Amino acid sequence: MKTKLVKIFKKASTTFYNSSMFFPEDVRSDVVTLYAFVRIADNFVDNEKPDADGIKEFIKNTKSALRTGKSSDEIIHGFVELSNRKRFETEWINAFLNAMVQDLTVKQYDSYKDLQKYMFGSAEVIGLMMAKILDLPQESERYARYQGEAFQLINFIRDVGDDLARGRVYLPQEDLQKFGLKKLSSSIRIKQAFEDLIQSELDRFFEIQSKAEEGYKYIPKKYLVPIKTASDMFVWTAQEIQKNPSIVLHKQIKPSTKRVKMQFMRNMGGRV
Repeated sequence: MKTKLVKIFKKASTTFYNSSMFFPEDVRSDVVTLYAFVRIADNFVDNEKPDADGIKEFIKNTKSALRTGKSSDEIIHGFVELSNRKRFETEWINAFLNAMVQDLTVKQYDSYKDLQKYMFGSAEVIGLMMAKILDLPQESERYARYQGEAFQLINFIRDVGDDLARGRVYLPQEDLQKFGLKKLSSSIRIKQAFEDLIQSELDRFFEIQSKAEEGYKYIPKKYLVPIKTASDMFVWTAQEIQKNPSIVLHKQIKPSTKRVKMQFMRNMGGRV
């Protein structure tokens, strides 16, 4: 694996990076290629000062590479080679790129249904690409989408404070209104209402995660162990937030590398 791509992936998601290191080497290399591409695209828009020109140029270069099969950009070239080899659907790639552009202008979502449309491109298609990388049967795809949605939702919950600093609120406005909240801010005073909101979103995460796990029957154990390890760590994150929901306004809850490795060993012991 190329050092540059590994560094990008590691910075993108500590939890999934540490879990993915337990894949067989060939799969691990493909996962690194995928997540390096995803992270670079996300970096253009996931900052206090989004780079609109940068993401548009990135998309232009990606689409050109998809037509020609090559690119002078190492990350785009690697992704296109992976996409062609594993037969990613063009719809998935376009949905992901469109979601990145959407982050430039859309700062909140009225309903969970609206948010789901965004999450299809930002996360569910990544689950579908992972299913292709692992050569899983088509029957697994609905569950791969659930897993992508679950991972994205817990990230939204975990990152409430950071997103507020960027002027974004991913939790649906209809959910805020349900708990009597007109808007979110880092200095929110209606503590119980906010904590009730977060608990409600966590309940939604657990429900979606449960659906995703129904698809684990399609995943060979050599692949299931790292995937299960990652999902266990996101469940751990949700459980930690449950103890003090207001913490998400001021701190990101993430498992340590040691905790990820210990969970991997438990899963390797046959508890998956």
